[in-house]
Amino acid sequence: MFYAIIKYIIDIYAIFIVYFHEFKTQYINNEKHVFFECSNVICINNNENITKQFICNKFEFLDNKIYSFEWIFDNLIYKQYLNRNTLKYLVPYSIYNLRNQSPEHKIIACLLKDNETNEISNITNIIKQVAGPSQNFYRGIYKIYSKDIFRFQNKNLQIITTKSSYNFDLSKDNILEL
Repeated sequence: MFYAIIKYIIDIYAIFIVYFHEFKTQYINNEKHVFFECSNVICINNNENITKQFICNKFEFLDNKIYSFEWIFDNLIYKQYLNRNTLKYLVPYSIYNLRNQSPEHKIIACLLKDNETNEISNITNIIKQVAGPSQNFYRGIYKIYSKDIFRFQNKNLQIITTKSSYNFDLSKDNILEL
């Protein structure tokens, strides 16, 4: 009887160790993506939604295509436009950095002006999503080109921050950074 109880306790302990190890390798050692939810993945070139294939790891990323990744952190939506070479920068921040750093330049407003009709549109929410949690377009991590996101001709983008104002001619291929 005593032997059966000891064997039972050892079996329970072994099962606990296995589950704890799985939990640790999946969540604790990989702190970068624990609290992020990938909500939408779209191939920009053909507007194909590949979210399910991406989550199931059943999709091959092609060299010449741009993919829009939408992810959520603390109920805020962010978008990253990446190609096959820049996929390693998907959610490039750790939880600690996101919780403890504040943006150097806070984006106040973003205006899109059509040069032909002089029509002005407010796209602040879209630009804040693309600029990322630090609101600097991932400066120092990788480069974001305006042609990958906006496929506009004859339009200007003005970004107004707490420190300055930035203008980008979207008919050219600009590097977006603040």
